[in-house]
Amino acid sequence: MTEAPLAVLVLGPHRSGTSCVTELVQAVGFQLGRKLIDAQPDNPRGYWENAAVVSANEALLARAGSAWYDPGFLDLAELLPELAAQAALTRVLDDEFGRAAGDLVLKDPRLCRLANPCALALRGLGYRVRFLLVLRDPRASAESLYRRDGVPRVVGVALWLAHILGALRAVRGQEAVLIRYDTLFSDDAVLVDLSAWLRRGARPDAAALEDMRKCIVPNLRHSPGATNPELEVEPLTALADTVFAMLNTCQSPLVGAAQLAVWEARFRTRVTGPRWLGWRRVVVVHQPPEPESLPAGLLDTLAQQGSGLLVIRDGGDESPLSPELSDLAVSGRLGLFFNPGVRGEAASLVRGISLAGAASEVILVRSGALTMLAQVFALCAARLHPVELVSTDDAPLALSLPAAVASDLDVWTYVDKGGAAWEALVSAVGAVREVLVRGRQEGE
Repeated sequence: MTEAPLAVLVLGPHRSGTSCVTELVQAVGFQLGRKLIDAQPDNPRGYWENAAVVSANEALLARAGSAWYDPGFLDLAELLPELAAQAALTRVLDDEFGRAAGDLVLKDPRLCRLANPCALALRGLGYRVRFLLVLRDPRASAESLYRRDGVPRVVGVALWLAHILGALRAVRGQEAVLIRYDTLFSDDAVLVDLSAWLRRGARPDAAALEDMRKCIVPNLRHSPGATNPELEVEPLTALADTVFAMLNTCQSPLVGAAQLAVWEARFRTRVTGPRWLGWRRVVVVHQPPEPESLPAGLLDTLAQQGSGLLVIRDGGDESPLSPELSDLAVSGRLGLFFNPGVRGEAASLVRGISLAGAASEVILVRSGALTMLAQVFALCAARLHPVELVSTDDAPLALSLPAAVASDLDVWTYVDKGGAAWEALVSAVGAVREVLVRGRQEGE
């Protein structure tokens, strides 16, 4: 009997070398689908990700009130029924690859949390499924995320753990191998073993091995691991170091159920809900580079109104985060991102629209309005149309954007325009202007 085509799922946290490994699998002869995500400066050789599959994964996360930068869960089944995810992925995979139409490889770090429904969908289409887990030092992964996306390093470590633990859960009892990212740059035996695993034991000839070597470009190796005081005192860093050290001595990512349960329990004691992305509305505020405390009781006030909080902070994280912000960000209760390079308050707030989630209403709040947040929030939350709140001296205070408006905006158009970003955004959405007097609406 003819053996069914093989589908390989490349799993690994963001910025862990999965792009390089997927290019290697493609070089052995596996197809990637019709349309790939375009290369970018941070991945000049390309991401090697199927655009339709990534789009479907993002839509499933958004449907669950989440996103790839949400550290607060391990498996999408915790947020969304697995059958719904499997059905959505079956439609996309059938359209993109067809039924058992040849060996294929899929790579998307989101698959660490979606691996099971994706594997079920592929098997339903007639494929055999194997898993390839890429391992990289969590500190290096977190450093690369910070430099590319402004994710605080402590949150980057939490994301590494969430993805790696989700992947380890998914591959239990399956055919899976582990590749250490760093060994790709120094050991041809890794390439030979990978090719043999993919090709039923057949070792690559000299020409095929040379094609694989061309996929590895040492000067594109991003961000060695960083040491900073916040990482050293963060409990999840110790857990990440433990998980990495144990996997780094293994040939297989198949971890015992008892050991995995211990790691997951330690992760959950630190990453607790409610998740900021899980609310139906997200309030976005800005912080200057200097440490600054949030108003007392702010999170509780917002939670009572069914809202999460996202803080966009200018500059880098060279100055320490306050313990309050660090704890809340790692736990998932508060969103926190840096703008590498100071862009100004308005541009930081505008960036927050894209991070708040496509399904969420967004309320952008200027720092001058934090002291009257309850009044600002009450006015904004009652509106079904975009509304700009200003003070009597014409200073912008807040902008409320319904989900339908926020999800349609190409916000990156406005991010790099400094203070002009606010005016451009207000003009683009056609916001209704309303005036506040000492925290009350004019005329009340």
